[in-house]
Amino acid sequence: MFSNLVQGLIYNVVKSDIVLVEFEEDFYSQHHSDCKYDISFSFNRVCLKRAHQAIAAAASDPLFQSYLFPDCASRKNDPESKPVLKRNNFQGSPPYLVEGPLSVTDRQLSKTGMVVREAVLAIYCSSLKNRILICAPINKTCDVLMTSLMEEIPVSDMFRASAAFREINGVPDDILSLCLYEGECISFPSVQKLTEFRVILSTFASRFRLRNAGVTAGHFSHIFLVDASSATEPETPIWLTSPHP
Repeated sequence: MFSNLVQGLIYNVVKSDIVLVEFEEDFYSQHHSDCKYDISFSFNRVCLKRAHQAIAAAASDPLFQSYLFPDCASRKNDPESKPVLKRNNFQGSPPYLVEGPLSVTDRQLSKTGMVVREAVLAIYCSSLKNRILICAPINKTCDVLMTSLMEEIPVSDMFRASAAFREINGVPDDILSLCLYEGECISFPSVQKLTEFRVILSTFASRFRLRNAGVTAGHFSHIFLVDASSATEPETPIWLTSPHP
């Protein structure tokens, strides 16, 4: 039995009862099939901390309060605001709420997903200055949306912002080239390069990595919160409030 503490990284769970863990080479050089180990697990609380920070910011900043919890009296239409999609008759000033099923079902865009896709393409084509952020609760939604958008938008204009330790095997082949892997981690390009991308997709929880990479408030001209109803309330505003660590 090892006398020293050895730390590993869980990289997959098979059928809910088999946990696959990766260790450094020192562990494998001393391991034997008859060895017994005392095992404990720890949880990465980074995403929870970001959600807690979002709650604190929403509670303390009047700007966030009026934005996240608007009332009819405080919300006024912007006379200069133009509909994003004329055919869908969006009226008044943003934010807009789209009601419907989840955007992705069985790795295909639903009617809601197609509305999001059409809106993104309309904004993308309307001005070279537009910078679009698309956030969703889970990776699959971001991946399917990105695959669909790649049919109309050059891949050089898009970036898939993922969690640092997302499994490479879980990334679709057509999106893998748009992720920046360094060793076993997904990293980000320079802030200069990030600001050049016209469309960036990220989960709610991974959005804070853009802020930490140097993308400042006000950079994005349009932000889509896709399937926000299926996320927790503290998770949803992480994109708006997550500070530097």
